[in-house]
Amino acid sequence: QLWESDGRIRVIRSKMELEEVVQQDADKIYVVEFAQHHCRPCRYFQRKYERLSDEYQGKADFLKLYGETNDSTKKLFKAYKIAGTPSFLLFHKGALAGRTWGINPAKLVRAIENVAEKDGSHGSDAEKGFSA
Repeated sequence: QLWESDGRIRVIRSKMELEEVVQQDADKIYVVEFAQHHCRPCRYFQRKYERLSDEYQGKADFLKLYGETNDSTKKLFKAYKIAGTPSFLLFHKGALAGRTWGINPAKLVRAIENVAEKDGSHGSDAEKGFSA
């Protein structure tokens, strides 16, 4: 294993790593939790996040990014206008496809399902590429 993890969740440590990961598989949804180490709600939500990761195994990858890790992660927080934690950004086909925040698992599931429905309603196997 060449990457750091937080339990079963891969921890992203840079903008470059995030970009590489979310472009690995066009069919998958990548759920990225933007968190802080000192964030109590983030720690409280950890087990639920891991359970969702298990439920969506093969369809979605669940990742985590701590804002205070380094300059790159701090810049990602600013670039994506993360105002509070935990916040969740959903990437699909290499691009930002949805977002939500808070510790309500049903809200996160709705966001994931919305991204999945958008993909199913229009799109074909020919559209597996990424926009530049």
